[in-house]
Amino acid sequence: MKSDSEIAELDEQLQAAVMLTLSECLKSNPLGEYAVHKGVDNLERFEEWLDMRFTEMMKMKSRMLLAKKENDELFEWVLAHAAVLGEIRNQFNACKSN
Repeated sequence: MKSDSEIAELDEQLQAAVMLTLSECLKSNPLGEYAVHKGVDNLERFEEWLDMRFTEMMKMKSRMLLAKKENDELFEWVLAHAAVLGEIRNQFNACKSN
């Protein structure tokens, strides 16, 4: 990973606060194997998983919008996850088509 002065600065601040540094989090997931779906072991399965998760989030977002739950504390989480999964899905599909 490229050296970044902002990362170094944040690392110092996080370390001083007795927290995991950003560099540590970028190198590996602190949850390790518990954060990985065991059935996703190749790109085909990853695509299935990605489509499933994106669809889940979009359904949840749609249900919350229809129920007018934009003020629900979970709404921002759902909105953010739907956006991130959508962006990853778009990039994955673009890579596949090249």
